[in-house]
Amino acid sequence: MSTMVVRAGLRYLNSYDTTFIFEYYRNGLGYSQTETTEYYSFVEDALAAYQTGNKLPLMKSRKYSQAYSSQNAMEDYLYLRIVQKDPFDILYFSPALTTIANLDDGSLSLSPELLYAPVTNWEFRLKSWFFLGGRRHRIRREAERLPRRGPDSLLFLAMGRVG
Repeated sequence: MSTMVVRAGLRYLNSYDTTFIFEYYRNGLGYSQTETTEYYSFVEDALAAYQTGNKLPLMKSRKYSQAYSSQNAMEDYLYLRIVQKDPFDILYFSPALTTIANLDDGSLSLSPELLYAPVTNWEFRLKSWFFLGGRRHRIRREAERLPRRGPDSLLFLAMGRVG
């Protein structure tokens, strides 16, 4: 297992004022798909044992949960963000689309966003997240911890001063 962490990316601005940001992130300290699947199986078995009265496996699984619930617990991720500045000549308006893909398990988060910043250091942001992937997929499991508006989405509205 490599302990090297690598992050590489590109940023491109085209003639239509569309910005593309693409990044690859390799976490050499992360867990492989096999290790993660084995962990989730262990936790499910521990829960089943707990429900029959055996608390020991569940207590043991809690020792491991800290490592497997870190932000980038697995190994390979892709990030893509596309931002369009002032479309349709609407000043201070920037819609965006962001996606993060976990290459190890195929899970994906997709996040459309509307940003309006009419005054310096103030912005109004409407953002939603959609999570794709099976029940054992990393990004989907993280999404299950958050409050949701629908079965696979999260809506967020923010207004505030920046800077």
